[in-house]
Amino acid sequence: KFNIDRRTEPVIAIGGGVCLDVVGLAASLFRRKTPYIRVPTTSLAYVDASVGAKNGCNFLGSKNRLGTYVPPVAALLDCSFFKTQHQREVTNSLGEMCKMAIMKSEELFALLEQHAPRLAETRFAAEDASDDAGARVLRLSIQTMLEELAPNLWEADLDRLVDFGHGVGQNLEMMALGTEHELMHGEAVATDMAFMTVLSQILGN
Repeated sequence: KFNIDRRTEPVIAIGGGVCLDVVGLAASLFRRKTPYIRVPTTSLAYVDASVGAKNGCNFLGSKNRLGTYVPPVAALLDCSFFKTQHQREVTNSLGEMCKMAIMKSEELFALLEQHAPRLAETRFAAEDASDDAGARVLRLSIQTMLEELAPNLWEADLDRLVDFGHGVGQNLEMMALGTEHELMHGEAVATDMAFMTVLSQILGN
């Protein structure tokens, strides 16, 4: 038994994207919707799972097969959590950031082109007081994501720019799960984007 007021006392989800999704789904189902707050602790969750209204969980070998459209009451963002991540996990988040740069922002693309390797190594920490590259990348990644999601929050229109990288990427991610070639989500998205870009060039699109 949970001694909380299900309308005024939110559940707080603190963790990466999987944690935020699982808690969000559970909160949306518990007593027909309990408010919740997202606190992302990974760079990928910071720019992806913390944004938007939906949550999803894998089911029967399929990515995000179960889920609901119930937004959190708030998302609390603190990039100091990134220092706890391995470098591969931070590099993984660059896949989603590159997606938004390619689809929405020349400024973000230029920043990533110039600073991405360093930002992955430093976990987006500034080198000195004048270094705002990491903060700008994070802000633009979220800003462009919100610009794309807000007018279509409930996904009535499935023709979405944010789905670039998710055509075969999610299938690759699930097929590799549990193997020696396991892919993180951002890596799968990046692989999909590279494949689809080459395919489009071959097809002349």
